[in-house]
Amino acid sequence: MRKPPSVQGSAKEVGRGNERRIFKTIGETARSQSCNVSARRSVPGLRKAVVEHEYLHEKAAVLREYEIKKIEMKDNLIHDLLEEKKKVESERQTMELTGGENQHYD
Repeated sequence: MRKPPSVQGSAKEVGRGNERRIFKTIGETARSQSCNVSARRSVPGLRKAVVEHEYLHEKAAVLREYEIKKIEMKDNLIHDLLEEKKKVESERQTMELTGGENQHYD
């Protein structure tokens, strides 16, 4: 049994952001042709395809965000360690200049 013309190209349009229009068109087609069982069956299948597409898109976005955060955290740690190293080097040079003596002024 052939699908109605409004349903035939719907699967190709799922990834193009036309989901709401597609669901509306398919729903109207299914309601208007109550004897056409295949149109009614295609709606849940199409919704499943949309949900799977959104899941994969969100998963990829989360992985990208995770990688970006990981790189930012590494950069921040490296920066903090370099600052700490400069501080320690400065203190070491100060100690060498003063002869390593602790000067206490009361």
